[in-house]
Amino acid sequence: MAIIDHLLAHWKTFVLAAIPLIGLYLFQAFRSNDINFDQYADFPQPEQPDKSRGHWPWIEKSASAGDPRRSFDIILYEQAQKLGFPPVLLVDWRPMESFVILFILNNSVAEQVTKPSKQYSTSVPKHPAMQDLAPLVGSRSLVTLDGEEWKGLRKRILPGFQPQHLLSLVKVIMDKSQLFIEHLEAKAAAGEEFRVDELTTNLAFDVIGIVTFNMDLNAQVPGKQSPVLLTYRALQQAYVKRDVAKHWLRRYYTENERRIRALDKKLDNILKDTIRKEHAKLMKDDATASRSVAALSLHGIDKLTPDILQQTSDTCRGFLFAGHDTTSLLMQWTFYELGRRPSSMKALKDELDDVFGPDPDPSSVMAQLSGPRNGELMGRLTYTDAIIKETLRLHPPGGTARLAPAGSGTTLVLPDGKRLVVDGLVLSPMAYVIQRDPKIFGETRDDFVPERWLGPEAASIPESAWRPYERGPRRCTGSELANMEVRVVLACIARRFDFIKVGLGELDADEEGKPILDEKGYYKTKSTIFTTDQVTAKPVDGMTMKVRISDKTKSLE
Repeated sequence: MAIIDHLLAHWKTFVLAAIPLIGLYLFQAFRSNDINFDQYADFPQPEQPDKSRGHWPWIEKSASAGDPRRSFDIILYEQAQKLGFPPVLLVDWRPMESFVILFILNNSVAEQVTKPSKQYSTSVPKHPAMQDLAPLVGSRSLVTLDGEEWKGLRKRILPGFQPQHLLSLVKVIMDKSQLFIEHLEAKAAAGEEFRVDELTTNLAFDVIGIVTFNMDLNAQVPGKQSPVLLTYRALQQAYVKRDVAKHWLRRYYTENERRIRALDKKLDNILKDTIRKEHAKLMKDDATASRSVAALSLHGIDKLTPDILQQTSDTCRGFLFAGHDTTSLLMQWTFYELGRRPSSMKALKDELDDVFGPDPDPSSVMAQLSGPRNGELMGRLTYTDAIIKETLRLHPPGGTARLAPAGSGTTLVLPDGKRLVVDGLVLSPMAYVIQRDPKIFGETRDDFVPERWLGPEAASIPESAWRPYERGPRRCTGSELANMEVRVVLACIARRFDFIKVGLGELDADEEGKPILDEKGYYKTKSTIFTTDQVTAKPVDGMTMKVRISDKTKSLE
């Protein structure tokens, strides 16, 4: 979820745009001009704050140390290494705003924020600035709600994400993956470069549309895309153009803001109409009523009140965002990492041969996964799961921001026993840094090593050190759906296609044009691919690649 392209022209505004998901909106949503920064003097900080400019000089220096497009996750990780990986880092954003955020860089401290406690039954509350994301995720969705309303909504939604129900969705994923494969075949035949994000995003939209509200979005079929998809994408495009440097009152009457509000209302009406139809089927015990998340959440609800209707509409919107974004990013980075480490690709193909037999044709895999043994077959994909887990470790899709209420006495305990009272601070666990902690992941912290999640080594990794979907009660509800979708896609295509990075991150080659292995067993690259902030951190080039039919497949044809 660069955030606003035209902001790149202005350096300071760019750095503002490089702040992660929540930080962007806190500038406008959380104003406080009377913060006494002296009370935080004993908090770990990057440097002594300037009396008039806070830590802005440090922010500017940090951002200018590399490509200005790189995401804030990367910038913060670079600085964490220089600072010796402090457990937390307090940053004052003056003079842009009198605003203080505590970045949490340690797994045990992050756990104190995201786990339930006597003080907070569902973990430390989310920051109210989450509501600025309402056009994309809904103002009353699982993403934005807190407290009892969140609990009630989550209870209604959970049946749609139980393991047995998810297995029933394998056929949906395969049906949509068939279109994805057809697009890859065409790209391979043409030999052309393309942005992988366009294909993976369309696939993810297709799946989440059916899973969430039983609607075929036809994202992969140009000219037939549904009004929901077209409206949502138009809304996304308008949202990304939002000038976050302006106070909301100053931008309220701009043409772009009027467009956002109009598209917001249009999408809400379309979703509510769909929900009403599903509820009517349930009331009539109609056999055609779907098993979508929206429909399952309406079971037992006799009257579709305005509150329930709005909640369900917003929740569908939230799943539209999270369901396509997370899954698409996971697929892109998985293809890239496998292309760099031939031993992992071989291990994956060996596992697929063992589970599904030697035929690499996607139709063979799909036929087996369509049968009653699909759960058993999926359960045997242990190395595939390790690949997914390691990809999420290196490239977590997003983060969270919480607010410790003023006067609450909220206290965090650092690994050395030091206690910090964090009332009034925004608390932001940074998964990208936590999941590369050298104390846990050692010298291979930046390396793609799926084997670390298998065997005895896996037992030595604290559960709290892996948090790409966050942890605790507020953990991403649809995380296992994303994992399952990528598991199915890999099973179908990994042996048929080879993905070749071009541009940033392209493999280096010897005089014969063959890729060069380094001492660790990875192919050398000419440059480094990195993420840029576009609401969430995305590959800066849309993961531009070529795809070709694998040699094994060619030999069998």
